[in-house]
Amino acid sequence: MNKPVTGADLVIPKVTTGSLPASRKVYSRPEAAPELRVPIREIALDASSGEPPLPVYDTTGPYTDPNVTIDVEKGLARNRIAWVKERGGVEEYQGRDIKPEDNGNVGASHAAKAFTAHHKPLRGLDGHMITQLEFARAGIITKEMIYVAVSATTLCAYCIASHTAAARKAGMTDAMFAELMAVVGMANETNRLASGYQVEIDEAFKT
Repeated sequence: MNKPVTGADLVIPKVTTGSLPASRKVYSRPEAAPELRVPIREIALDASSGEPPLPVYDTTGPYTDPNVTIDVEKGLARNRIAWVKERGGVEEYQGRDIKPEDNGNVGASHAAKAFTAHHKPLRGLDGHMITQLEFARAGIITKEMIYVAVSATTLCAYCIASHTAAARKAGMTDAMFAELMAVVGMANETNRLASGYQVEIDEAFKT
């Protein structure tokens, strides 16, 4: 059964944007890929705690970034496409046109409003590395893996699961994941010890 189309269905939808109370959105730039901007939310604690803001992984996307303009017609920025193209081995292709059956075989007057943003799909090229497994065997760490590591340091269960699932889909094995988590865990432990003992920064590392 086709849904009756009303005037409200033809209005461009709006989304909630803006900052969240008692916190602020900042970005971490991993040393391994300083061009990445991993979102972190600093939650303000009560002054009586005497503690600095609590950093957690931010899952609100660009909607809470005051410097980003959200346009439903254009869609969100496709940041990961640049990562894939940077690695190479892929090409854009035209893809297929929208067919009547995609909209329930209704006429143009009853079809849902089409989005104006169109993106060509990508496909892998023969003879090129495509999966995470292939890049890992070649000693290349992708930006998806770097995101997993940063997510793990903020102890965000959702982002660890989502980025890990994406990496597994791209070819990451259990052995590769175990090695990654071991490195992240060792780094976290070292950081805590250095912070607890208030180790002085070497002069060579000071900027």
